[in-house]
Amino acid sequence: MQRVMDQVFENETIVFDGFHFIGCSFINCILIITSGTFDFDRCTYRGTTFYVDPKLSIFDVKQSLYEDADLHALEDGIALDVVAIER
Repeated sequence: MQRVMDQVFENETIVFDGFHFIGCSFINCILIITSGTFDFDRCTYRGTTFYVDPKLSIFDVKQSLYEDADLHALEDGIALDVVAIER
């Protein structure tokens, strides 16, 4: 898994899959989770919306962890501009 450390993301759409975020801040972002292959430590989220594949059992777990976050099921055919994360 690729590590991303101490970065600030603002007004971006990011796919969490395949990344381990450490100490990152997400401000007014859209975060997409389609698999369980991601991790995060000591990250902050402000004004951020999570889109989670409803087939994942992780959806219920994340919902309880992020009471202040805006969580949504990822719907088929949703059009989102995804920003690539530099590796």
